[in-house]
Amino acid sequence: MNRELALCKSAFNLARLWKWSQSNPFTLVRFEKEQGRERVLSHGEEDRLLEVCQEWLREIVIFALDTGCREGEILNLEWLDIDMEDRVITVLQGKTGYPKVIPMTERVYGLLCSEVERAGLVFPTSNSTPFSASNMLRSFRIACNKSGISGLRFHDLRHTYASRLVRAGVDIYTVGKLLGHRSPLTTSRYAHHSLDSLRSATKLLVQTKGRRSSVVEQVIRNH
Repeated sequence: MNRELALCKSAFNLARLWKWSQSNPFTLVRFEKEQGRERVLSHGEEDRLLEVCQEWLREIVIFALDTGCREGEILNLEWLDIDMEDRVITVLQGKTGYPKVIPMTERVYGLLCSEVERAGLVFPTSNSTPFSASNMLRSFRIACNKSGISGLRFHDLRHTYASRLVRAGVDIYTVGKLLGHRSPLTTSRYAHHSLDSLRSATKLLVQTKGRRSSVVEQVIRNH
């Protein structure tokens, strides 16, 4: 829709330039808000990326891929937010101020079990201070370049987490709760990834219809 509006605006601008029109009515029309571009990391790219990451960055990338947390949430995460017994992580979201609870994957649980110090920040620097977002993101870009991965932002690890959940058959509502979305509309951007699940559901419907038809035919024959 926005592309069509832009084309019409350009056409009328030319029409004004060529004296074919005195005004451009499309200047009164607003463009619709668009979602930013989305990049999902493939499993092959993930292997290449983790292979070239420094150890501290590798842990952060794995945590992001398996929890869907934002960079600020990860860098500010404290051991007080970690429940190793129940294997859950409680994150107070800086964006909304609301907490979200994320069950650990086996990979995240193993990663956290390997940590000796369990006080203060979960991912501190060697001086026990927080990593700055700028330094972490710079190291992430360097790792992407080394692994030959282009067009990947750190925030795309969150998109990858959500997309993988949906493709695995997790419903949009649950994905939204794990991401900390307050509105289902925010999570609906991932709905296109559930096409395979929708196809499977449709096949089940057809199979059910076929079984019902067979039952009806048997009843008719018996009567």
